[in-house]
This record gives sequence, C-alpha cells and structure tokens, in this order.
Amino acid sequence: MSACLNWDDNSWLLRAKASSGETLFTWTYPMFEECGMGGIVPSEYSFMTGYIGDNITASDLEAIYRGEYNPSLLCGRAVDAWYFLPEEEKRDWHDQTIAQLECHRAQAQEREESAMGWIVSDDESFERDYACIVQDMCDLVRGLIRKYAEKRKLCERMLAEEAGLS
Repeated sequence: MSACLNWDDNSWLLRAKASSGETLFTWTYPMFEECGMGGIVPSEYSFMTGYIGDNITASDLEAIYRGEYNPSLLCGRAVDAWYFLPEEEKRDWHDQTIAQLECHRAQAQEREESAMGWIVSDDESFERDYACIVQDMCDLVRGLIRKYAEKRKLCERMLAEEAGLS
C-alpha cells in the first residue's frame, strides 16, 4: 500500500492521503523554511510542493503510508529549485498565485454571503410548513458560513503575505 498526493483547496496545503481519505502526511511551510528558505510565501510554497509532486518516488509514497517518511531531502531539493529559478519565473509564480487567491477569496465570499442570506431570509411559510427540518438546515448552513468565512480569511492572509513581495 502507498499514499497518494492531494492538494487541499481549503487549506492550500499538499497532503498525502491513504485510499480511505485519511491524511497521512502534510507538507508545511516550516519544512521548507528549515531547509534554509527562511519565511516563505504562498507562491513559493506552491512552487515547492509542485516540485515535490513532480519528483516524489513510489518508495517515498510507501514510506509515507508506513509512517517512515523523512521529507528533508526532497524539501531541500525543492528549495534549491526555487533558488535557481529565474527571477522572471518567480514573478510569474507570484502573479499567478495572487490571481488564484483573489478568485478563491471572491468565490468563498460569494458563497458565505449566499449562505448568510439564506439564514436571514424571512420565509415564514417555509418555517411553518417545514419546522421539523428548519433547525437541521440552519445548522448545516451555519457550518457552511463558517467554512467559507475561514477560507476567505485564509485567502486574505495569504494575499497579504504575497503583497509583501510586491
């Protein structure tokens, strides 16, 4: 058995997962920072995790599944690949990441506002006719509001980090 790589859109992190969906390993920002990168921003993380996705081996994925994986070597190579990337390509990664984050932030904000609009809607006939499911639906929608608010805030924080490069 081995793990497979998965990009988590909600947290913007690269994860290795078992076939059951359980997260077995997550590449974190500090893993790259410890390889001499210093503080990294989302565009750098995105590039480096892309490097990992392109260069991880089947034996690495098996080691992840067994809980024996050491990310140091591959993270170090990813950091080196970033350092050797031409400045123009680094700027492209930066610009692309900003565009993606802005799109994800707008989408999360739209969904958050839609869910809040549903919660505060004044449809008394719905409440009267379907009182038995209203509370469950409200709880579900409140959960969606929290989820989209968290994603929007994450995108805003990541955009602020990227803006520090400009």
